[in-house]
This record gives sequence, C-alpha cells and structure tokens, in this order.
Amino acid sequence: MNNVSSTFKVYHSTRNTMLAAGLAAIGVSFYEEPFEKLKAKGKELIVWRFNTKSDCGKYSTGDLIDWWHDDEWFNNNYPNHPWALIISAILTKEYLVSKIKEEPWKVEVKKKGKTWLVYENSKLHKKITNQL
Repeated sequence: MNNVSSTFKVYHSTRNTMLAAGLAAIGVSFYEEPFEKLKAKGKELIVWRFNTKSDCGKYSTGDLIDWWHDDEWFNNNYPNHPWALIISAILTKEYLVSKIKEEPWKVEVKKKGKTWLVYENSKLHKKITNQL
C-alpha cells in the first residue's frame, strides 16, 4: 500500500484486489486511471489507485486501509461500522470460494433405469461406470 504524490495530486494505491473492491464499495472513487498492469521481475502485478477520501467525505482512504489490516479495529467495530461489514463480506466470500474448491463435485450417473448422485472419481463412481 502506498500513498503516492505526483506534482499536484495525491492518491493511495494497493495491489490487494479485495481491498480495492472494499474501497470502491464504501464509496472511494478511483484516482484517474483506476488500475495499472505491470510486469516486473517476471511477475504480473495489478496496482489499484484511489482518491484520498470517500466521495461523501466521511472516510479517509488511509484510515480505511489501516483498518483493513487491524484485527483489533475490526473486533471493536463489527457489526456496527459499514467498513467492518464490507471487510466481513469480502473475506467471507473468499472463504466460501475456498471451501467450494476443496469439495469434490457430485455427478449424476444413470444406468439400467437407476440414477445415482455420487462424488466424481470416487470408488462408487468408478464402480457404477465400470471403471474399476
């Protein structure tokens, strides 16, 4: 996370796309070009850029970024602060996606007038489809 200043303007940047989504959700506008795609040292990076305050003027982007990384702030402010709710939603979404990826697919197998719903590539799946 960087606070960058050019000749006349200041903005915040981050490579964390979840943080960028949260900042956009709470009403922090992107700074000029919203992102930059970079290749450096063999890596591809996306850098998101934001104005220094939310559009409503209520939130400092720097504070929001600090709070994103501060578990104590989160514990003291959830569920009453909008930023804590956004953090929770984004991180919960990531957790749910990871759980889905861990779980094997179930497949429907129809054979001889019967239908089974079994885990893909399980012993039962292989037996029913004559792959053993």
